[in-house]
Amino acid sequence: MPDITIIQLATPNIDRYALFSAASARSYALAHGYHLQIQRSKTISDLHINWTKIDILKTVLANSPQGPDSYVILLDADTVIMRPDRTIDYFVGKYGRPNTSIYMAADTPFSLSRKKKPNAGFVIVRNDETGRKIIARWIDAAYNDGKQFNDIHPRNQLVYWNCVEPEYQEQQVVLPKRYFHKPLWWVPKPMKKNRFLYHITSSNVDSRTAQMQGFYEEACGNRKNLEETKALLDGGKEGLLSLC
Repeated sequence: MPDITIIQLATPNIDRYALFSAASARSYALAHGYHLQIQRSKTISDLHINWTKIDILKTVLANSPQGPDSYVILLDADTVIMRPDRTIDYFVGKYGRPNTSIYMAADTPFSLSRKKKPNAGFVIVRNDETGRKIIARWIDAAYNDGKQFNDIHPRNQLVYWNCVEPEYQEQQVVLPKRYFHKPLWWVPKPMKKNRFLYHITSSNVDSRTAQMQGFYEEACGNRKNLEETKALLDGGKEGLLSLC
């Protein structure tokens, strides 16, 4: 049986909306026998907090079971899983190759590039030697050959696109856009249905929170899970927190 750990970065200052993402991820993890860990504080003092996502990915890979059936999943704290029946095994089995060590969501549908660009909001990393090397290279590039990109939005992705992806093209899979959707905050109902994941990126905290609450209730609606998740988050304000 695969060993799968989902990780998120959710510092207490974003709990208003991150609660619904964490509750969504916890419900999904419990349903499929996955682990869920949430980083509650910054781990790299000299880089933007977004780099903590990549740093904890590196840390969890180093401290989790290693092998071809072990995976660590990075999930942004402004996402909601809308199709919890879609397992990680589904994506790996349908799109993976024997040498695939990293799977990433296709970037925003607003991208005009014909080539699918990978997005760092949903990342599946196989915990093998190559997977660990890819993530270590990602962090290293932020300090070295990708330093000029490390604080320009979208930081993680710019460094990955320019420094990491060219070296690991054969070990990477960019998952089709049909599984992912970025709802527009000014549109009452999402234009895309039946997506695995909604990535809510409104800069307005009130609208983002309201959207994410609505999506959580639509996809899961488990009030007990929401209350349990809130209690766990309230009880852990720093460090790496295990939710299941």
